[in-house]
Amino acid sequence: MVCREESKDQIAVMQHKIQMKKGNFDVADSLLQQLVTFYPESIMADDALFLRAQLNEEQLHRAKTAFECYETIIMDHSSSLYADDARKRYNALKPKVQKST
Repeated sequence: MVCREESKDQIAVMQHKIQMKKGNFDVADSLLQQLVTFYPESIMADDALFLRAQLNEEQLHRAKTAFECYETIIMDHSSSLYADDARKRYNALKPKVQKST
């Protein structure tokens, strides 16, 4: 019997989904942050950044953190499938973030 070993970045995304379903948004955010911090070259990094941006924008109401995640996608993952959506959300959040600083 062959067992497929899940990579740590994929496990972090699965754990994030579980925490989201439980309503543990801060824990879910922490898991995504760990993925981005410890596995920045992972194929899942742009997914984690976008999920984290959405979580911070929509659930945790942390516009600045969401803005920073979108910015990272635009700057460091410009070929990502999320780049266009990240740019739109970045531009939408920019006035709000500038006003709060």
